[in-house]
Amino acid sequence: MARSPLDLASGAVFGGLSAVRRARIFHPRGAARLATATIEPGDHPLHVLAGTHDAVVRLSRGVGLPSPVPDFHGIAVKLLNAHGAGAHQDLLLVSSAAPMGARHVLVPVVEWIGEPHYSSIVRYRNAQGARFLVGAAMDGDDTIVLSTATLLSPWQLVGSIALGDPLDDDASDALRFSPWHTGGGIAPVGVLNRLRRGAYAGSQSARPDTDVPAD
Repeated sequence: MARSPLDLASGAVFGGLSAVRRARIFHPRGAARLATATIEPGDHPLHVLAGTHDAVVRLSRGVGLPSPVPDFHGIAVKLLNAHGAGAHQDLLLVSSAAPMGARHVLVPVVEWIGEPHYSSIVRYRNAQGARFLVGAAMDGDDTIVLSTATLLSPWQLVGSIALGDPLDDDASDALRFSPWHTGGGIAPVGVLNRLRRGAYAGSQSARPDTDVPAD
């Protein structure tokens, strides 16, 4: 797909910033773990991914501030080989407010577990055209519960992720995540996501050590 002038501009900016920082501009350091994701069947927009998936999950602090300073915590989920065709599905979430009307608000937090709620902030669309947010919460140290919601509906639990063995630091740093990895048919929508396409591509092009190609 040809890159638009908007993609090129945001890519140049974020590529330059990543080159200067020698890391991701946001979520520069994180801990990744192998995982198993289970999406339940039912009347919800992630039903197209119903089943059990091998996955990789990366937990990171958004700005990279040292703990215990509050930061925007991120949960990045990569469902591997999402539809059996070798393509991955990424779901990117950040600490946010859970109530209706405040689900697009970034909220800095101190700890991963407890009260924090995580949201995609911007919407995804499935193959049937439904538009929705993806949410999550930590349930202890080793489980993430997944949910979905529309702008005006309550959060609905749709699955869970069991966290497994950790990846070493080099493997964690080498991972690529992007809302435009849509191998499971879940695609981002909206102007903000258009800006993110170029930003992610630019940042990753400045980090040649990353090892998971764009889908």
